[in-house]
Formats: sequence, structure tokens, C-alpha cells
Amino acid sequence: MTVANFNCSLSNLADTTRLGWFEYEQYQNRFAAHKPSKYTATYGADSLALLNDFVAMADYQSHAKNIQNARDLFTNEVKTVSVLFKTLKNYINELTPDKTMRTNYHKDAGQQLFDELGAYSADGNDKLLGAMIRFVESHQVELTAKDLPANFVQQLKDKQTSLSNAHKAWLAAKDTATAASDAKITAGNELKNRLSAMFLDAQIIFLEEKDTAKKFVWDMLLTKVRGVKDTGLGGKTINGATEKAASGIIVAIPLLNLSVVSDANGRYEFPVLPEGTYDIEAKGDGFKTLVVEKRVVKAGVIGRLNLVLEAA
Repeated sequence: MTVANFNCSLSNLADTTRLGWFEYEQYQNRFAAHKPSKYTATYGADSLALLNDFVAMADYQSHAKNIQNARDLFTNEVKTVSVLFKTLKNYINELTPDKTMRTNYHKDAGQQLFDELGAYSADGNDKLLGAMIRFVESHQVELTAKDLPANFVQQLKDKQTSLSNAHKAWLAAKDTATAASDAKITAGNELKNRLSAMFLDAQIIFLEEKDTAKKFVWDMLLTKVRGVKDTGLGGKTINGATEKAASGIIVAIPLLNLSVVSDANGRYEFPVLPEGTYDIEAKGDGFKTLVVEKRVVKAGVIGRLNLVLEAA
């Protein structure tokens, strides 16, 4: 089965994995007693590490700018080929006033190749430059007499090199993006497989506990994570004596084995949480430990909870 079979994107697969792991943490003793599958036996540490790697991986979309930049460089190289061709064309026009003869000269210089192969074909432009080089070298005397720059052939050869390099860079950018995307999909599928194995075990472990078993159902977890930051909790840690932000405060949800540290502005956030009721703890140097009991976290809501701490 693929990620698409579960109707979820790579991003909310990561969120679903987090939620699945949170649920697993609450019941890991039950899973251990059940002697579960090879995935869920080490799900807590091993799969969380895989999840963190997965989230950090770049994918095709994040490489899109690099592809565009490489394509733009190649396009600019192509444009300079056109400029060189027009320059040569002008000298040919001066050299051959006769229309029929001028047409033949144009074909010799690669006009036909240019028309047929197109301006965005690296192969076509390379052949065009080759034809131009051969033409100039075979008509060097006449063209020099018409003041064609002495280094024109060298310009064409240099352009062949830079055009080839730009095209290779463009292809490399696309290959890199594809490889990154494939790696992320592979890791995503591995996460999905691990979650699936855990969920299957859960259906046996909690066969008589329907409400708990529901916590290990794909549709239920996906409902929680669809959209941006569906369910979470955040706020500020505040020094009660000064009413100013208190930084470096450890805010924890013991039931989920989660903790964060408030930043310089006192802000803390748990961006993705499973729906439920939790005790929230806050502690830091110089302050009494604060416990907010039975805080309800609702699906589809980013709750706000400011934590005011008293001096120890």
C-alpha cells in the first residue's frame, strides 16, 4: 500500500505518526506484554528517530527553486547563442547580397538546425554552435574581411562549454530533487508500515476496550491532523512577581512524556497533540513547580494557556 491509499500527504503522515507515537507511549507496557510485531517492539525510540529524519528530509517541492534557478541559467545561455547567431547572420548578409546565396549561407550556419531543434534543446544548440564554428572556420578569410571579430570562433567554443555545463547543472538539479523526493516517500512508507503494524496489534490488545482501540485507527488520527495545526496547546510562561515573561521554563505534559522550553519571550508551544485531558507542569530555577490539572485539549483547536509562576 502507498501513502496515497491512506488519503494523507507526507506532512500529515508525520503528524499522524506523532499522534500514534503519543498514544503508544501511554500504553507501551500493554504492547510489551502482548509481544507485538517487530516494528512496535521498538516503536518509541526507533520510530521517533525515523520520524525526525523524515521531517528533516527535503522533498521535490523544496528543491523547486534550485531547479528554476538552474533552468534560468541555461535559458540565459541559450539566449546568448541566439545573439551570437544574429551577429553571424548580419556578417553573412554583408558578405552575400544575393538572396539565394545568402539563404545557402544561413543554412550552412545552422539556421535549419535552429528552427527544427528549438532554442531550449541543449543538443540542438550544441549542434547549432558546431555548425557555426565549422562555417566560420571554412569562410574565415571572407568574414575577416568584413570585420568579423578575430576571436569569434573562440567565443563560440566557449559558449559550447558554458551551455553544456548549464544544461548539466539543470539536469543535476532535477535529479537531486527527484532523489530527495523518492527518499522521503520511502521513509514515509516505512513510517506508515510501522504505524499499521502497531495499529493491528492495538486491535488485539484493546479488543474489549473499544474507546482505546479507536485511538489506533487511521481515519481517527487523520481527522485530527488534517489541516494546519489542528490540535495543540501554547501560551506564555510569566513571572508572577514582575508580570514579565519568564524564559527557560520547562513546560511538560507527563502523560504524553512531552516537554518544551519557553523561549526568550516566554513563549512555549505543543503544535500537535492528541485530543484529551492532561495535567500541565511548569518548572524553572527560582520558581515553584506549577501544575495545571485536567486541561482539556479539543480537536481542531490550538488552546492558549498562560502559566504564571511564583518565586520559590
